[in-house]
Amino acid sequence: MGLLIFWGGFVPLWGMPMRIEAPSFAPEAPATVTATDDCATLQARLQEILRSDSLQAPTLADALLQCFQNQSGSDGMLSDEQAATLLRIYEIGLRHDADRRGHWLLSRAGLGLLRPMKYAKTCRRWAIEGISASPDEASTFLIAAALDCVVAEYEQQRILLKEAVSNWALIDRALLLKELQGGEEATHCAHLREASRLKMRDKLPDCGQIVANFGEAIEAQKLPADACGTFLVLYELQGCDAPALWQAALQVALAAAEQASMRRLAGAAAFNRKEWAASRDQWSRAIALEPEARLQAMDHLQVAQTWLAEADYRSARNSIRAAMLALPDWGEPYIRLMDLYLEGSNACTMSAFERKGIYWLLMDLCKDLLNVDANYATQANERLYAYKSLAPTADEIAFVGFKPGDTYPLKCWMSTTTTVPME
Repeated sequence: MGLLIFWGGFVPLWGMPMRIEAPSFAPEAPATVTATDDCATLQARLQEILRSDSLQAPTLADALLQCFQNQSGSDGMLSDEQAATLLRIYEIGLRHDADRRGHWLLSRAGLGLLRPMKYAKTCRRWAIEGISASPDEASTFLIAAALDCVVAEYEQQRILLKEAVSNWALIDRALLLKELQGGEEATHCAHLREASRLKMRDKLPDCGQIVANFGEAIEAQKLPADACGTFLVLYELQGCDAPALWQAALQVALAAAEQASMRRLAGAAAFNRKEWAASRDQWSRAIALEPEARLQAMDHLQVAQTWLAEADYRSARNSIRAAMLALPDWGEPYIRLMDLYLEGSNACTMSAFERKGIYWLLMDLCKDLLNVDANYATQANERLYAYKSLAPTADEIAFVGFKPGDTYPLKCWMSTTTTVPME
């Protein structure tokens, strides 16, 4: 089981045909709008609404977007007039529909992608604002395109290093949340995040530049907290080795504001130094600060890794179970628990039969996993098949005096029970 380190993702998108779909949580247009309405009819209806009650204009937004894109052909390129119409509607939504602010921010961000040249000065900002407001609803396409904008603007010196790093951290978090959510996009998001790490390591300052740019101010205790945060993210990204600067910057950043992300970085740094207790403390603090259950679950697994490094299998199991409670429909803790039992059993004195009996417990966990997270079905079935072949045979079960359905105790640090299978 390796240490989990999570970063963002990058894929070049400019020049590709784009077709932006409205977020799935948007309400349906009013009954007066039908699938057969053409753009002229919809636009005429929009003008009537704008004259009588402009607050109703957002109800036509999705229908108009679909109609305009159908007119534009395969490239999805809107005319200036069409883009201006949609932007006006989105701005009405932003001003007067606070409950669905995230929807309108994402819609505006999508518009920026449809007309990247027209909205070149605002496209990145719109995308970042949309992702920040509704990371779960933001499409992977939008997130990847946003990072593309960040890289391009940083290279063109249109944004400073601090803003580029901040934007990347936001994008990384959004991709991580999608990955932890599972589903078909999870693997794609993992690949995007890894590609992002490689891309950003190439584009952003290396360790020598980081120390040269920040070191003197950190040593003099004159670097502001937000700049210290930028330093810490860059330091972790590039794998730098200047622990005194790291610790000094961390203290300044945390003194200004306790942040789960900073505690998480500190936990990873301590883990890499094999300071297990310090690492555990930092990740535990991250859990207490983190409102998102998916990231809490991830951090519990990180804590489990520190216990595993110290061969404290019982405590590691407790942390894995905490991850299960934090995110009940996530399959990764079940995989970790199976591996923990396998590794930890080597620390126990057991008979050959007792060692085989552990596989009954692992088979139970495989079955639980199949019921919990469909994304892990392949792994669960592969493990279940392998564990069956390693478990006691019917003759071995009879020889020691057990029969199917009996409760079977597992001793040592495990202190649990399983059941002799019926089959």
